[in-house]
Amino acid sequence: MEIILVIFLIVTAALVLLLLYKVIRWIIAKKARGVSILVLLLIIGVGYTINHLFFTKMEFIQSKVYPNLYLVKNEIKDRTELQQIIKKKVVNMIDNGLIDHQEIYSKNTSKAPYATLAFYTYNKNSQLSLFQDYGTAYFIEKKEDLGGMIVEDLSMYGKYKLATYNLRTYKNDTTCYYGILNYYKEGYIIKTDTLLRQSCGNKSQKTTEQQLESPANIEEATEITPIPSEFKSLLKPNETLKLGVVYTDTVRYVNFDDNGDYLLFFVEKSQDTIGLIHNKHNSEFIQGETLEIQWKIDSLRPAGDPEFLEFKEFLISAKNSKN
Repeated sequence: MEIILVIFLIVTAALVLLLLYKVIRWIIAKKARGVSILVLLLIIGVGYTINHLFFTKMEFIQSKVYPNLYLVKNEIKDRTELQQIIKKKVVNMIDNGLIDHQEIYSKNTSKAPYATLAFYTYNKNSQLSLFQDYGTAYFIEKKEDLGGMIVEDLSMYGKYKLATYNLRTYKNDTTCYYGILNYYKEGYIIKTDTLLRQSCGNKSQKTTEQQLESPANIEEATEITPIPSEFKSLLKPNETLKLGVVYTDTVRYVNFDDNGDYLLFFVEKSQDTIGLIHNKHNSEFIQGETLEIQWKIDSLRPAGDPEFLEFKEFLISAKNSKN
C-alpha cells in the first residue's frame, strides 16, 4: 500500500512541476504579462502583511473532544504578554466554576491533554502530504490516534505546548484547592505561577490579582522537579535521548501486564527486557513476534506520590515487522 502511495505522489509531483513550467513559460513569453503578474503578486503580499499585522487577532480555540484543551491561533510574539493573556484566561475560568466542574476538567488528567487545562500553539500542516503529522489542529475535532498509518499523539507536539494548569489540594486540608500554572518553551517548563482560588468546604471566593501574586498564601509550597535535558533507555543504550521525541525500534514481543498501577507492554531487545507504559488494556500480539514500535520518553507522577515526577518509556504504536 505504501509503495502505491509513493508512486502516486511522485506522479502527482511530476505533473505539478510540468504545469508550473508551462505557466512560467506563458508568463515570460510577453514582457507586459510578466510585469502584470509581478504587480499582482506585490499587491497580494502587501495586502496579506497589512491584514496579518492589523486585522488578525489572537484567539483561543477549544477542542470539541478534549474540553480542557485550548489551541492558541495567531499568537502574539511577545512571550511575556502571551503568558499574561493565558493567565487571565485561566483566572476567568476559575472564577466561572472550573473547580466546581472537576468531572469535566480534572477527572481524566491521566489522558490527553494530561492537565486540568492545557494550551498549545495552533498548528496545521498541509493535507497534501500523506506521511507528515497533521498538526495540533487535529485535536479540535478528533481524539488521539495511536494505531493508524499516521500516528497522532498530542504528546508528539511538545514543542507547541504553551502552558498547563493543574489543580492541587492542601496536604492538611483536601477540601481546599489551589493551582499551578506552568509555562513552556520547546517542551520545557520556563516559568511557574501559583494561582490561588480560596475554595474550602462550602465557602468560595473569587481569585484576585493580589492573591495571584502571593504564593506565600499556599501553606504547602510545591517544588517543581528539574527536567533533565538527556535520558537513557535500554532500547537505545548507546544513544542520548530527548524528552518527547518519537523513536522507532524493532523488538521481540514478550507479554502484557495489567496487574500494576500502569499497563505495561514488555518487549525484548539485545537480550534486555523493557516494560513500556501503554494505554490499552490488552495486546493482540503473540509472544515471540517481531514488532516495529514507536515510543518516547515522557513524564508521569506515580500513584500515591503526586509530588514526585519521573520519566519512563511510553509506547505510542506497535505493528508486526515485515522483516
